[in-house]
Amino acid sequence: MNIEDLLKDPNKLEEVFKKTIETNDELMMDKLYMYSKDPYNLLNYAIKNQKPLPYKKELIVASFPDTSYEYARKVLRERFPLGEKEIMKSWKYSFLYARDVIHHKWPPGEPVIASSGVYSYYYATIFWFRFKEGEKAIIKNEKALQYYMENLEKMGKLDEFYKDHPELNDPTLKTLLTNSSQLEKEFQEALENKDIEKANLLAPYSTSPINVFNYAKDILKGPFPEGEIIIAQDIELAFRYIEEITFAPFQYKHIFTSTPENAFRYAELFKKPFPEGEDIIAQNPELSYRYATEILKGPFPKGEDIIKKNPYWAVQYIKNVLKDRKRSWEPYIKGDTESWKEYLEFLKSINQYENLMMEEETEKSKKEKRIKPQSGEIEEADIDLPESLF
Repeated sequence: MNIEDLLKDPNKLEEVFKKTIETNDELMMDKLYMYSKDPYNLLNYAIKNQKPLPYKKELIVASFPDTSYEYARKVLRERFPLGEKEIMKSWKYSFLYARDVIHHKWPPGEPVIASSGVYSYYYATIFWFRFKEGEKAIIKNEKALQYYMENLEKMGKLDEFYKDHPELNDPTLKTLLTNSSQLEKEFQEALENKDIEKANLLAPYSTSPINVFNYAKDILKGPFPEGEIIIAQDIELAFRYIEEITFAPFQYKHIFTSTPENAFRYAELFKKPFPEGEDIIAQNPELSYRYATEILKGPFPKGEDIIKKNPYWAVQYIKNVLKDRKRSWEPYIKGDTESWKEYLEFLKSINQYENLMMEEETEKSKKEKRIKPQSGEIEEADIDLPESLF
């Protein structure tokens, strides 16, 4: 079956591509990979070649937490920012990414790790520290709690753990802590019934973002710092928590660095720079421009590489931020007729139009001289050279 036939059947193409990887058919493998849209096939191709993929193929690999983690670990052998948004959704791969790729604690993954008792215990053990944010989940898992407490005893932190968790001496509450679904059900009922006493009792142990959010909004009617790591598992709820309850910076703001849109939205909330989000904002030309004009009120160097490649936003940035001619960007802008017209009008307004015209005329003359000999001159190819020179 030739490639033209395979392109008509994407499933068959992926099946054949997978086999070429398994059999190490390099010639066919290299031909098929450019048409593949399967993250697992592309991952295995990259592992086989031990070379990073082009950006567009990396975007496909970045669509799942497991492929993102494996690509970072087995191909890049360093962080894979494009895949971190998906990795942050998985407690397993957030833990593995921290352990095997970053080799130290990874705050962006901690909210989701903290929702799993087992992986909170693993995380605390590997990096040998008391992981307070994960203790709610650890307490709900008898085995994880046992091993975690043994570690805390070795660290000399067991007494402070007991002090922070008096509920471990309450038989009724301790039973609820080992039955997560029942605890969340009773917590939700307490919230609906405005049972403040019971809600206050259960709130510290809830791992439900919506329940914790509603507790802060309806019972506390204000911030709930202890529950913010749980709310951080849901980015939209985290935004609502800021907009409706705290009106203040979020302590786990790294979660907003998952996409350019989220990073810009966070900066926009406070109309202040968001340094942690600038690398991701710089991947989007429009948001880079808006970050410069609305937040920084001046140039945004990190975003200029992406801005210059978009003729429309390049012209807006030049006009409203740089306010001067930008020669090195002109080849990009020329590719779009309307943007080039707008750019020329801007140059006229700052008295730079004539300079551009003169430069272009000079460059044109130079090209003509290189191509066409001056009148009366003999072209090099027409000169007879003596044979003795050869």
